[in-house]
Amino acid sequence: MPNFHRIKCDHCGFKSEPSPESYLALELDKPTGLDSSPSHPDNPADIIIPNPGAKICLEAHGFTFKSAMKDGRIVKYIRKYCRECGAPFEFRKYYINGLQMAGCLTPVLVSLVPALLTGLLSGHWYLGIIAFLGCLGVTATILGFLTERMLSKNHAEKLLQNKDIPRCPHCASIETTGSRIKCPECGFRSGKLIVTRSK
Repeated sequence: MPNFHRIKCDHCGFKSEPSPESYLALELDKPTGLDSSPSHPDNPADIIIPNPGAKICLEAHGFTFKSAMKDGRIVKYIRKYCRECGAPFEFRKYYINGLQMAGCLTPVLVSLVPALLTGLLSGHWYLGIIAFLGCLGVTATILGFLTERMLSKNHAEKLLQNKDIPRCPHCASIETTGSRIKCPECGFRSGKLIVTRSK
Protein backbone atom coordinates (compact mmCIF):
# COMPACT_ATOMS: atom_id res chain seq x y z
CA MET A 1 0.00 0.00 0.00
CA PRO A 2 1.23 3.52 -0.74
CA ASN A 3 2.20 6.02 1.93
CA PHE A 4 -0.21 8.86 2.64
CA HIS A 5 0.75 12.30 3.85
CA ARG A 6 -0.92 15.46 5.05
CA ILE A 7 0.02 18.91 6.30
CA LYS A 8 -0.45 19.74 9.98
CA CYS A 9 -0.01 23.35 11.09
CA ASP A 10 1.50 23.91 14.54
CA HIS A 11 0.16 27.48 14.62
CA CYS A 12 -3.55 27.13 13.87
CA GLY A 13 -4.05 23.36 14.04
CA PHE A 14 -5.07 23.04 10.39
CA LYS A 15 -4.92 19.50 8.94
CA SER A 16 -5.15 18.82 5.24
CA GLU A 17 -6.89 15.79 3.81
CA PRO A 18 -4.56 12.75 3.54
CA SER A 19 -3.39 12.01 0.02
CA PRO A 20 -1.12 9.36 -1.52
CA GLU A 21 2.55 10.28 -1.59
CA SER A 22 2.78 8.94 -5.14
CA TYR A 23 0.92 6.64 -7.52
CA LEU A 24 1.34 5.10 -10.95
CA ALA A 25 -0.67 5.60 -14.12
CA LEU A 26 -0.84 4.00 -17.57
CA GLU A 27 -0.25 6.37 -20.47
CA LEU A 28 -2.57 5.61 -23.38
CA ASP A 29 -2.55 7.13 -26.86
CA LYS A 30 -5.88 8.84 -26.22
CA PRO A 31 -8.50 9.10 -23.44
CA THR A 32 -10.83 6.10 -23.13
CA GLY A 33 -13.89 7.96 -21.89
CA LEU A 34 -14.85 4.94 -19.77
CA ASP A 35 -16.11 5.38 -16.21
CA SER A 36 -14.49 2.07 -15.27
CA SER A 37 -11.05 3.51 -16.09
CA PRO A 38 -10.56 6.63 -13.94
CA SER A 39 -8.22 9.03 -15.74
CA HIS A 40 -6.04 11.76 -14.33
CA PRO A 41 -7.90 15.11 -14.23
CA ASP A 42 -5.00 17.01 -15.85
CA ASN A 43 -4.00 14.26 -18.30
CA PRO A 44 -7.09 12.35 -19.50
CA ALA A 45 -4.97 9.84 -21.45
CA ASP A 46 -3.32 8.70 -18.20
CA ILE A 47 -5.29 5.90 -16.52
CA ILE A 48 -4.71 5.77 -12.77
CA ILE A 49 -3.50 2.30 -11.76
CA PRO A 50 -5.26 1.19 -8.56
CA ASN A 51 -3.38 -0.53 -5.76
CA PRO A 52 -4.50 -3.22 -5.20
CA GLY A 53 -6.05 -4.11 -8.57
CA ALA A 54 -3.16 -3.06 -10.84
CA LYS A 55 -3.09 -6.33 -12.81
CA ILE A 56 -6.81 -6.19 -13.67
CA CYS A 57 -6.57 -2.53 -14.70
CA LEU A 58 -3.58 -3.09 -16.98
CA GLU A 59 -5.01 -6.23 -18.57
CA ALA A 60 -8.23 -4.37 -19.33
CA HIS A 61 -6.19 -2.12 -21.63
CA GLY A 62 -4.15 -4.95 -23.14
CA PHE A 63 -1.00 -4.61 -21.04
CA THR A 64 0.91 -6.30 -18.28
CA PHE A 65 3.11 -4.26 -15.96
CA LYS A 66 6.23 -5.41 -17.80
CA SER A 67 4.86 -4.79 -21.30
CA ALA A 68 3.61 -1.33 -20.33
CA MET A 69 6.97 -0.42 -18.79
CA LYS A 70 8.80 -1.81 -21.82
CA ASP A 71 6.70 0.48 -24.04
CA GLY A 72 7.45 3.46 -21.79
CA ARG A 73 3.81 3.84 -20.75
CA ILE A 74 4.12 3.77 -16.96
CA VAL A 75 4.17 7.23 -15.41
CA LYS A 76 4.51 8.20 -11.78
CA TYR A 77 2.72 11.10 -10.13
CA ILE A 78 4.53 12.47 -7.10
CA ARG A 79 2.61 14.78 -4.79
CA LYS A 80 4.47 17.82 -3.53
CA TYR A 81 3.63 20.87 -1.44
CA CYS A 82 4.84 24.37 -2.26
CA ARG A 83 6.81 25.91 0.62
CA GLU A 84 5.90 29.43 -0.53
CA CYS A 85 2.11 29.20 -0.78
CA GLY A 86 1.34 25.78 0.75
CA ALA A 87 -0.57 24.57 -2.31
CA PRO A 88 -0.40 20.86 -3.18
CA PHE A 89 0.49 19.85 -6.72
CA GLU A 90 1.64 16.80 -8.61
CA PHE A 91 4.83 16.21 -10.57
CA ARG A 92 4.61 13.74 -13.48
CA LYS A 93 7.58 11.61 -14.55
CA TYR A 94 8.13 8.46 -16.57
CA TYR A 95 8.75 5.43 -14.39
CA ILE A 96 11.26 2.69 -15.13
CA ASN A 97 12.35 0.04 -12.64
CA GLY A 98 14.95 -2.35 -13.99
CA LEU A 99 14.60 -4.79 -11.10
CA GLN A 100 10.85 -5.17 -11.65
CA MET A 101 11.39 -5.65 -15.38
CA ALA A 102 14.18 -8.22 -14.99
CA GLY A 103 12.20 -10.32 -12.51
CA CYS A 104 13.63 -12.67 -9.90
CA LEU A 105 13.78 -16.04 -11.69
CA THR A 106 17.11 -15.46 -13.48
CA PRO A 107 18.97 -14.17 -10.37
CA VAL A 108 17.64 -17.12 -8.34
CA LEU A 109 18.77 -19.70 -10.90
CA VAL A 110 22.19 -18.07 -11.31
CA SER A 111 22.68 -17.91 -7.53
CA LEU A 112 21.84 -21.57 -6.98
CA VAL A 113 25.05 -22.80 -8.64
CA PRO A 114 27.62 -21.08 -6.34
CA ALA A 115 25.34 -21.72 -3.36
CA LEU A 116 25.25 -25.49 -3.98
CA LEU A 117 28.99 -25.63 -4.68
CA THR A 118 29.81 -23.68 -1.53
CA GLY A 119 27.53 -25.82 0.61
CA LEU A 120 28.83 -29.13 -0.79
CA LEU A 121 32.52 -28.25 -0.81
CA SER A 122 32.54 -26.68 2.63
CA GLY A 123 30.24 -29.23 4.20
CA HIS A 124 28.29 -26.44 5.91
CA TRP A 125 24.79 -25.73 4.64
CA TYR A 126 24.67 -22.27 6.23
CA LEU A 127 27.65 -21.17 4.09
CA GLY A 128 25.64 -22.22 1.04
CA ILE A 129 22.73 -20.05 2.19
CA ILE A 130 25.06 -17.08 2.74
CA ALA A 131 26.56 -17.60 -0.72
CA PHE A 132 23.07 -17.82 -2.23
CA LEU A 133 21.88 -14.59 -0.63
CA GLY A 134 25.08 -12.76 -1.56
CA CYS A 135 24.98 -13.90 -5.18
CA LEU A 136 21.25 -13.19 -5.39
CA GLY A 137 21.74 -9.60 -4.26
CA VAL A 138 24.65 -8.95 -6.63
CA THR A 139 23.04 -10.68 -9.63
CA ALA A 140 19.68 -8.94 -9.16
CA THR A 141 21.36 -5.54 -8.81
CA ILE A 142 23.50 -5.98 -11.93
CA LEU A 143 20.64 -7.39 -14.01
CA GLY A 144 18.29 -4.64 -12.84
CA PHE A 145 20.88 -1.97 -13.65
CA LEU A 146 21.51 -3.32 -17.16
CA THR A 147 17.78 -3.66 -17.87
CA GLU A 148 17.13 -0.11 -16.68
CA ARG A 149 19.97 1.23 -18.83
CA MET A 150 18.54 -0.53 -21.88
CA LEU A 151 15.03 0.80 -21.27
CA SER A 152 16.37 4.29 -20.57
CA LYS A 153 18.18 4.24 -23.91
CA ASN A 154 15.03 3.11 -25.74
CA HIS A 155 12.95 5.88 -24.17
CA ALA A 156 15.58 8.63 -23.88
CA GLU A 157 13.30 11.29 -25.38
CA LYS A 158 10.54 10.65 -22.85
CA LEU A 159 12.93 10.46 -19.91
CA LEU A 160 14.29 13.92 -20.72
CA GLN A 161 11.04 15.24 -19.24
CA ASN A 162 12.04 13.73 -15.88
CA LYS A 163 14.81 16.33 -15.63
CA ASP A 164 12.28 19.16 -15.43
CA ILE A 165 12.30 20.91 -12.06
CA PRO A 166 9.00 20.58 -10.11
CA ARG A 167 7.38 24.00 -10.11
CA CYS A 168 4.26 25.14 -8.26
CA PRO A 169 1.51 25.91 -10.80
CA HIS A 170 -0.02 28.45 -8.41
CA CYS A 171 2.94 30.73 -7.62
CA ALA A 172 5.67 29.31 -9.93
CA SER A 173 7.99 28.63 -6.97
CA ILE A 174 10.47 25.76 -7.23
CA GLU A 175 10.73 25.53 -3.43
CA THR A 176 8.76 22.37 -2.71
CA THR A 177 8.19 20.11 0.27
CA GLY A 178 10.63 20.86 3.08
CA SER A 179 10.81 20.94 6.84
CA ARG A 180 8.37 23.84 7.16
CA ILE A 181 5.57 24.60 4.70
CA LYS A 182 3.40 27.71 4.51
CA CYS A 183 0.02 26.86 5.99
CA PRO A 184 -2.78 27.45 3.42
CA GLU A 185 -5.14 28.33 6.28
CA CYS A 186 -3.26 30.89 8.42
CA GLY A 187 -0.36 31.81 6.14
CA PHE A 188 2.36 31.06 8.70
CA ARG A 189 5.30 28.86 7.71
CA SER A 190 4.41 26.42 10.45
CA GLY A 191 3.07 23.46 8.50
CA LYS A 192 4.87 20.16 8.67
CA LEU A 193 4.44 17.03 6.58
CA ILE A 194 3.11 13.93 8.35
CA VAL A 195 3.53 10.58 6.61
CA THR A 196 1.25 7.63 7.46
CA ARG A 197 0.71 4.15 6.05
CA SER A 198 -3.04 4.65 5.71
CA LYS A 199 -5.69 7.34 5.51
